[in-house]
Amino acid sequence: DITIRGEKLAFSAIVDTRNLLREPISGLPVAVMSRALSERTKRLLGENAPMRYIPATTVCGSKPLMAFRPAEAILLQGKRKTPVSIYFALSDCPDFGTAQCLLPAGAARKEFLCSVNSSKN
Repeated sequence: DITIRGEKLAFSAIVDTRNLLREPISGLPVAVMSRALSERTKRLLGENAPMRYIPATTVCGSKPLMAFRPAEAILLQGKRKTPVSIYFALSDCPDFGTAQCLLPAGAARKEFLCSVNSSKN
């Protein structure tokens, strides 16, 4: 689940070995949210949320994606919790099979639920 301004959203994520996106300044990895999850996230973030443009080419086309970095991100697999430093990109892509978010290559080997605390930059 993702928590922004006290609101929680639950979502699942899978690793996309072709997702090599990085935020250009920090070099941190970038996960890509589905259209539905992006819309819900945008409403919670509000208009003045700090965002970064991430140059990207996806199955939905080539264009910069707006991304935010949460204050905290935890990958959950069963009872295992792994903190990660990561950006989340908002996209126009539909759901990714059973998942709503594509994690970058190397983030994990199996399906995860993501827990993210409110965005700072």
